[in-house]
Order: sequence, then C-alpha cells, then structure tokens
Amino acid sequence: AEAVITKPSVNIGADTMVCDSLAIDAGSGYAGYNWSTNDTTQSITVSSDGSYIVTVTGTSGGCTNTDTIDVTIANPTVSLPDSVATCDSVTLDAGADADIYNWSTGDATQTITVTKTGWYSITATDDSLGCETYDSSYVEILSSPAVDIGPDTSFCEGGSVTLDAASSATVDSYSWNTADTTQMITVDSTDSYSVTVTYTNGCTVTDSADVAVYQNPVANASAEQMSICEGDTTALTATGGAASYSWSNGQSGDTIPVAPMDTMMYTVTVTDTNGCTDMDSVTVGVKPLPNVSVNGALDSAYCDSDPAVTLTGTPTGGTFSGPGVSSGMFDPASAGEGTHPVTYEVTVNGCTNSVTDSAEVEVCPGIAERDDIGRIDIYPNPFTDLVSIEIQPVKSGEATIEMVNVMGEVIHYKEVDLKSKLNTITIQPEEQLSSGVYFIRIKKDDKVEPFKLIRLSD
Repeated sequence: AEAVITKPSVNIGADTMVCDSLAIDAGSGYAGYNWSTNDTTQSITVSSDGSYIVTVTGTSGGCTNTDTIDVTIANPTVSLPDSVATCDSVTLDAGADADIYNWSTGDATQTITVTKTGWYSITATDDSLGCETYDSSYVEILSSPAVDIGPDTSFCEGGSVTLDAASSATVDSYSWNTADTTQMITVDSTDSYSVTVTYTNGCTVTDSADVAVYQNPVANASAEQMSICEGDTTALTATGGAASYSWSNGQSGDTIPVAPMDTMMYTVTVTDTNGCTDMDSVTVGVKPLPNVSVNGALDSAYCDSDPAVTLTGTPTGGTFSGPGVSSGMFDPASAGEGTHPVTYEVTVNGCTNSVTDSAEVEVCPGIAERDDIGRIDIYPNPFTDLVSIEIQPVKSGEATIEMVNVMGEVIHYKEVDLKSKLNTITIQPEEQLSSGVYFIRIKKDDKVEPFKLIRLSD
C-alpha cells in the first residue's frame, strides 16, 4: 500500500488593518517558502494594501499548502512635491485618503493655496486607527511685480499719450496688442491697449488701458461785411457747434460787433464740450473816408448885401447844404444876418464823409446916419495897420469899440467918451494881424453897430 503524506499546515493570520506596515510570518519547519511577492523567506513585511499569499513546502514528500491574508494600510497617503516654484500662487493638495487634515498654516482642508515663499507641512490622520502621515513642501513665489501703463485716458484729435510698462524687476520681453515689443508705445487713436510683460524668471503680468480720442470741432469765421468804411461797424459770426467762442480781440460769443480803424484780421478759437479746439480767421477790410474840405469862399465873412458866391470843396463831386445854400451857391441875403453852418458831403468808393464850416453874415451899413449913435466913418478900408473912426454922435455918452476876427474873438477893445461933436478915434491892434476879414463893433446905449474891414497883406 502507498504511504499517505499529510500536507503541511500553514496559517499567516487573519485579514487585518494596520497604520504603516505589517510583518507576516508563515512559521518555521517548512522545507521552502514562496510568497506572492516572490519572496522566499519565512516572513515578509508589507506596507501597501493587498492580498498576500504564501505557499509552503513540507519537509517530506514535497507536499505544499497555501494561505492568504488581506492587508489594509490605514495610514493616509499624502504626496506633496518636494519643492514648487511659481509666479503667483500654488495649490497644495494632501489627497483624499485622510479624514483629518492639519496644515502648518492652521488650515484643516484637503487643499490650501499659498502666495508666499516658505515651507508648508501637512499631518493627515485616518479616523479608524488614528494613523497619521506627515509631508512637507517648499514653495518659492517668483518675483513678478505688477506693471501699470496708466489710467484710462482721453484727449483731442491731434494729441497722443505714451503708455509705459516700466517695472522694478528684470524684464525679458514686452508684447503689446499693437505688435510692439518695446517698453513704451505712443498712441493717438481710440482703442483698448494691453501689454504682457515677461520676466527673466518666466513669470508674466498684464495690464491694459482704454484710450479715447475726441474729434476736434470745425471752426468757421465769417463777416457780415468783408469791407466797411472807416468808422462803420460790422458783425463777425463763428460756427462749429462749440461750447464757447473766444475772439482775438478779447470778445466772446458766436456773434460779435467790430469797428476796426484799419484792415484787420480776427481769429476765433472754438472750444467744444470735450475741451477740444479749432481756430479760423476772417479779415475785415477798412476803406478810408474821403478827406473833405471846403475851399476858398467860406474863409471870409459876408455882408448881407454881398452877392452869392460859388462854393467849392475837395474832393469834387460832393453836395453843399445849409441856410442860404442852393445849387452850390451861398447867398448871404437869403441866409440873413448871423452865423450859418454850411456842410459839404462827399461819397467816394461807397464811403461818405462831410465837413461843416460856417459863414457869418453881418448887416454892413458903411457910412450911415444912425438914429441911436450918429454919423460914423471908418477909414482906410482896406487897411494895413491903423484904422481911424470918426463919430458924430446924436448925443454924448460912453461907448465901446471892439475889433473881432471872423471867429468872433475880440482882438482889440477900447472904451471912449463921445462928445456932442466930431470924435476921431484911432485903432491899432497890439498883435500883428494876418490878412483877411475883421469887424468893428461900436456899442452905445445897448446898441451895436457892426462894420466890415479888410486887412491887406504886408
């Protein structure tokens, strides 16, 4: 009969849960060991979850037997990177194996986000056995200071703004959305401008600014009359839909009056609600007034018995008007006694000017018998230096004698006491008289008798 060999008996223990590792022992007294881990020793130490199988060989007959144990490692698995280099921030994740998390920052969450350089550690705990796992990581936040290219801005057409991406750190490159690659760009159109700055450590930062460019108003200046006569006024008008109008002569408003003495250019500055401006100019021509004068005849005074005289003026072609004036003639008789204005008006190139002179008309009796004074005789007439006056008064009494020029100014004055006989009075003015017309006025008892004299040139 064949001999029956009994299989060896082996027991590596019941399924179990441990924190870190487990030593599994198949026992002694076997000829050989073969584990599912390929180990061939009596015992093995395991540190990961799994089913572990051992096959043992008996010492006789080569019979074998197996046993299995399921091992659960309860210690949480945590795997932080040894070190991290980042530009802004990094999130550290302790994994989902643990039930309790305790970070060196005081946080108790599975993940934390860090923004500062330094060491960060985590202790992860399993609730079932209280198993703990510790891990740490060094985080370096690389330098990447922000850049500021300036605030949103606006300006008027024709202007520009420089955007500067200056930084305190070492820059590797600049990349603008305009395709420029310089630190600064100058722009003059409406748009949103952005730049990405790359530092030598690989970090990047971005900034942007909106630029608005306002269209300038269109100024237009005009004159109601482009050419005026000296002394006249015209109106200047400006358009452009502006908030204000400022003129070079200090006036403001869209319409202003001007009265230039000479041809002049006026410039208006038009400003709109955005503060944008435009300028335009208009020139107003000034035509001179004719230089008007009355010639000859009115340089003299007249007796009411003198004949009418022809009036002449410069420039020719004008019109005379005034008392006693008709068809370019002055008639002393028509004008009557007194001082009369005579006006000469001329229009040249559309500009009118006038001058007013005066003509004095006196009642000139010559040698006459006066009821109130008596007989009066004045000689010589014309005269050069001396004038003699003979008066035979009706009655004696005081009288005054005045010599006046055509302007009515008294150039000689004398008081006399007339006797009831022939009185002879000599008049010799103190000042040298120019040639022309003069008058002698004899006043007595509130009566005045005028006489016209002509002084000859020396």
